[in-house]
Parts: sequence; C-alpha cells; structure tokens
Amino acid sequence: MPNCKKCGVKIGPGDNNCIYCGAPVTPVENRQQISPENIQDVRPVAFKKVSILAMALLFIASLGLYLVIWYFIRREEIKKIVRDDAKLNTLIITYVFIVIMNFLLPGMEYLIILLYFGLTAHFACVIRVALKKYVYDSGNVQTFAHVMPSMLLTAIFQIFYLQIHINSLIESRVFYEQ
Repeated sequence: MPNCKKCGVKIGPGDNNCIYCGAPVTPVENRQQISPENIQDVRPVAFKKVSILAMALLFIASLGLYLVIWYFIRREEIKKIVRDDAKLNTLIITYVFIVIMNFLLPGMEYLIILLYFGLTAHFACVIRVALKKYVYDSGNVQTFAHVMPSMLLTAIFQIFYLQIHINSLIESRVFYEQ
C-alpha cells in the first residue's frame, strides 16, 4: 500500500484521498468520481448547531467539566459515527473514574487534571478520524478535504474544534440539524 505524501499514513486500496489529512492520493485528473454504488452505507446523523462562544462560557462556568458533558449530550450521534461501542463505553467509564478519583485522592489534583485533559484530547482525535471517515464514506469528497485537517488542533482545542467542523458540516448538509 502506498503512503500519503503529506502525512505519511498508509493509503488503502481504491482511496483517492488520505483518510487522515485529506490530501489527494492521485493527480486530480486521474481521480474517479464517486458513483452511488461506491458510497458506503452511512446512517444519517443529526447534530445540534451550537455557538462556540456559548460553549466557551459553559466550559468556564463548569470548570472544565463541560468537555465530558458535551460528549455525553451527543453520545447517540457519536455512536453512529464512531461505530465502536466498546471504545466509547471505555472512555466514558474512564471519565467517571477520573472525576471520582479527583475527590478521593486529595493532593493529586494536577495529575488527575492532566489525565482528564489527555483523555479528552484522545477522545476528540478518535471522533475526528471517525468524522473524516463518515464524510468520506458519504461521498462528499469536496467537503472531505476541509474537514478537520489538523490532528494537533483537534488535540488542543478538542470539543471546540469538533463543534466548529460539525457546524460547517451541518451547513454543507452532510449532517442534519436537530
């Protein structure tokens, strides 16, 4: 299998774009158009469009717990995209465990906060990859290249970066608005 020239990730057979960074694999003139028979079975997903400013205020007001709340509120939509219940359940149980440990282990707050934000960054990256795959599988090649091009920005800005792209996917009609 060839590797992407931009990010180095292995490219699957028949892929016209890198699944991670969206870079074209073959020259533009050699790319095939996606026909209906090549489109994967994707379930329609309805997300709620949310203001980033409102999210930032909720994040501050909840002292960072809004990261978990955001995932919990959208768990059904995320399940349709990630399609791996075991991975999602493990992450949610780990969140709860970290919050409980914060109260049980006084003096370890910095370690627990580091674990908390590391886990939420990992979860954001898992959802980023699943969103890119969902957009690619739905046949939106033009939109695909613009969906969350940076793993680093996803890890740093997490739910805010995800929500910005979810809002744009609602506007481009890849997702439905609730």
